[in-house]
Amino acid sequence: MPNLLQLALVAREFSDVIVFRSPPLVAQRALFGVLAPIALWRGYRATYPQLSRTVLAPRT
Repeated sequence: MPNLLQLALVAREFSDVIVFRSPPLVAQRALFGVLAPIALWRGYRATYPQLSRTVLAPRT
């Protein structure tokens, strides 16, 4: 299971596909909105190309 900082980035990157069942969506957005910049600062990423079967286009 990824840690909370990693989950924050994954949840934001894949918000059109993934919604965690708990906590409620409003709480997820607020919590992950605060944690995502911290995760990026700590060096976490939502996806890792070297672990992926396909290469995703960069977000613009």
